[in-house]
Amino acid sequence: SVKVQVTPKLKELALQVKKLSLKGACKSIANDILSDGHSTMLFGDVQTLRKAAQKQGLSPLPLHRLLQGSAIVETPWQAPAPHPELIERRKRLQAFAQEQDYQGLVGRLGEQSDYHSSPLEVKEVGRQVGIAFNIIATMAACFLFGFYASQYAYPNIAFRVIFGILAAVVAVIAELWFILRISMDKEAVKDKPA
Repeated sequence: SVKVQVTPKLKELALQVKKLSLKGACKSIANDILSDGHSTMLFGDVQTLRKAAQKQGLSPLPLHRLLQGSAIVETPWQAPAPHPELIERRKRLQAFAQEQDYQGLVGRLGEQSDYHSSPLEVKEVGRQVGIAFNIIATMAACFLFGFYASQYAYPNIAFRVIFGILAAVVAVIAELWFILRISMDKEAVKDKPA
């Protein structure tokens, strides 16, 4: 359905066809061209009007002369209205997709919303911080003990520092051994069937 601009020569042809008192489509096409509000018309209507004029014995101008000074009028594309069943289906699919997105977001939360396990986690972190502080305090105390206890045996500061470091390392190794042994015993109790 290509539209073209109405030219003065098309208006002359429409006036001639209107004088012939034709009925039907040709008359309505001629009336449309002659009305003030129409500046465009379908190209097929131009051909219909020209053929009707030829059948009535008129010798109209060739088609290219009738359309001289005219131009093709582009109408913007309009999407056809979707079928009602497709509209309903699209709404259902959109609702389903939104529900899937929501479930994906909520599903990732998992056990983070479990408020009963949170105090246990805080206790566990507190226990681990206490163990770390205990190891550091033990290491510092053993170093100081080794450093000051060795001052009577070794007057040299380097030997005293080495003796303090050795005492701290031995104490830390012993404490880590006890911590590992206790934690392994706790896990063994957890894994044991009731």
